[in-house]
Amino acid sequence: MTKKVFIDVGHGGADPGAVANGLVEKEMARITAYAVKYELEKYGIETYLSRTGDTYPSLSDRSNSANKWGAELFVSVHYNAGGGDRAEVIHSIAGGTSKVLAQNIIDAIQNEMKQNVGSIPIYSKKGSDGKDYHAVIRQTKMPAVIVEPAFIDSDDRSIVDTVPEQQEMGRAIAHGILKTLGIDYKTAAEKPETPSKPEPKPTAPKPLTNPYAGKKLVSKTDGLRFYAKPSWSNKDVVGIVKKGVGFPTVLGIVDVNGSPQYKVQNSKGKTFYITAAPKHVELKTK
Repeated sequence: MTKKVFIDVGHGGADPGAVANGLVEKEMARITAYAVKYELEKYGIETYLSRTGDTYPSLSDRSNSANKWGAELFVSVHYNAGGGDRAEVIHSIAGGTSKVLAQNIIDAIQNEMKQNVGSIPIYSKKGSDGKDYHAVIRQTKMPAVIVEPAFIDSDDRSIVDTVPEQQEMGRAIAHGILKTLGIDYKTAAEKPETPSKPEPKPTAPKPLTNPYAGKKLVSKTDGLRFYAKPSWSNKDVVGIVKKGVGFPTVLGIVDVNGSPQYKVQNSKGKTFYITAAPKHVELKTK
């Protein structure tokens, strides 16, 4: 029976994910996800992408598609922000195959890409309800992980700041998946199967400047907190923004545990993080 792997392409459409140094997470995730797809299909694995273009399926749509399709594994491809220097893989609090998959992927990224992995390269997160915090892990019926191969807002980006490197990262992720499925990709047949209907290869994204250039962030409510780093923890709160007041410079957007925050600067050039929720803040032309 053919093994089936669902590849979730992070963000998309109006949600760019992290944006920094001319890199856009939603485009990088698409390039890497296609590379995962092509590598898996060489070994007879059937694959399904959550999106093929610049669209945004909801988190429930992604999970439901994987469940209806009958995937054996679910791998969500992202890139990170927040100034780190490492790869991370998030697995289910239940452990099991999800944790094994996470470890195999992080091992492949470390061995093949020579990427840093830090002291806690794989981890899980529990929500207040005692279930998995991340929707695509909580709502899927098969073992699922979220892969964050590198940080694009630090020097860590140098390992993935070209299309060939993003594709190479995808192949490393695929090798971790293959190991989990019990497939020895190093000794596979010399003539692997060719996908019957290969998807068109994505074109390289054009180098981008900050899409928020010329925008300032203004609070739509009183008492809005801002943080010293990407965080929702009270210990990282460094100030309060009143209604109608904000920050003159928007540098980008980062994902913080499933919820976006704007990376902003004050008039003195100091960097902070604040929610990107439209009901709380808005971007205005200077």
